[in-house]
Amino acid sequence: MNQMPGVMIFSIPVDNETLNSAVNRILLLIKDYQLDKTPKLVVTINVDFLINSLSWVLRGSARHPELLDILRNADLVTADGMPIVWLSRLLNAPLQERVTGADLVPALARAAASNGHSLFFLGGKGKVGQTAADILKAKYPKLKIAGVYSPFVQTQGEQMLISEQQDDEIIKQINQTNPDILLVGFGNPKQELWFNRNRNKIKAAVTIGIGGTYEFIAGSVNRAPVWVQKMGIEWIYRIGQEPGRLWKRYVIGIMKLTALTIPLLLLQQLQNIYFLLRRKRQNSIAVYADYKGSVVTIHLSRTMNWMCLNKIRETYVQLIKHFHRKTYNKIIFDFEAVEFIDFNALSIFIRLLKQLKQEQIDSSIVNVVNHNVISLLKASHVWDLFNEKIESAKTMTINHSVSHDELIVINQQSECLTIASLTGRLDAAYMASRNIDEIISLFGIHHCILDLSKLNFLDSTGLRFFFYLQRHLKQMGKKLILLKAIERVRQLFEITDLADYFNLCENMDEAKKFVTI
Repeated sequence: MNQMPGVMIFSIPVDNETLNSAVNRILLLIKDYQLDKTPKLVVTINVDFLINSLSWVLRGSARHPELLDILRNADLVTADGMPIVWLSRLLNAPLQERVTGADLVPALARAAASNGHSLFFLGGKGKVGQTAADILKAKYPKLKIAGVYSPFVQTQGEQMLISEQQDDEIIKQINQTNPDILLVGFGNPKQELWFNRNRNKIKAAVTIGIGGTYEFIAGSVNRAPVWVQKMGIEWIYRIGQEPGRLWKRYVIGIMKLTALTIPLLLLQQLQNIYFLLRRKRQNSIAVYADYKGSVVTIHLSRTMNWMCLNKIRETYVQLIKHFHRKTYNKIIFDFEAVEFIDFNALSIFIRLLKQLKQEQIDSSIVNVVNHNVISLLKASHVWDLFNEKIESAKTMTINHSVSHDELIVINQQSECLTIASLTGRLDAAYMASRNIDEIISLFGIHHCILDLSKLNFLDSTGLRFFFYLQRHLKQMGKKLILLKAIERVRQLFEITDLADYFNLCENMDEAKKFVTI
């Protein structure tokens, strides 16, 4: 909250860093790892990330839900492409400069050589990783090269589901050296997806997805002249180098960014006009906190701007010690009065939600009722974040006599059929904290129908859970049916080419007929 304000690019918080400050932040993340032993992720985001993670539509759905979640929760996000910097200026939250992977890696190598930190070079085609490591070692003789390894990883299809042994071999190579910085050159989105599913196993302080940076360092791909980089048209130079491979990607990227940006800018201007017309009325309700038992409800003002966010921050600072002492266990943000949201304030609020999650403080949102506010949230592609918090505020009654796990509820179990439901998040963190054989044993040896209507997030590691359960049942001649998956959960099956691998049904009658076939 005290760092230089960044900008939210379609629900992805981008940090406002220079090259030097980004290097310093990464050095601090290494120190943080020494305290909490939680691997950190750094992302250098460009238009390609937006193409891969976001849908074209305004309703807030994601093209790749897992990738979008990773980007939203990364420990440091820098602007790799100039279009990201230009967009930040249009949104009146200008970033200082772009920080590319091609600039960041050499700068980190220099800093690591001075501080005694080690680098592991993972990925890259052929021997390009080794070449890049040799070049940096020659330039900075004190640089510690922890290792170089160039495997092929799977992030789609059945091969992804059975790649755990391969992943473990890669992790073994990394963990033997305990690197401070792990550079991953698999390209987006492979490098981020691979890190996410292995995050809980990796013993490296900071991981950075660097795309094709090895090629730039090795000289197999030339960077544009400095004056071209400063003009922000390096992408034109890159197309000239590899027109057959890159022209389509860049053209689609520009089209998609334009399609996403225009509605947001128009809506932002309409919101500003609305605010000016109703200015006298906007501040008639102030931010205040309501304390009831172990829950704190923060009622927001009609105008959610810098003043409103400063008040929220003051309240948060006052409360944080009480949360650590367990005086309170939940924060609720009440949006009933909110009629206008300043875009910068929305960006800071999203960062606050992220910080609360990192602090493991439960938070939810209620009473988002103003249509103008909802429209802005959808155009900003954050509606799903709000909707998830809205859903968490609703009380769900669970029969604890049949609930065996925080995620899994066995609703019905007979001699021939188990009907269960999943609630919350089925992700890498959950899978790392559970014994898969014990989880599978909950479902017995019968046909199984899993209701996914309350499963609000699924990642590729969670997909492995369905794979293991389906394999277990198949060995006994039984079937697994997945029922009523919400849009972003179903989209993950689609984007990973696994929609046809599992049996997905829309209603219970269809599911029950399926298990009798």
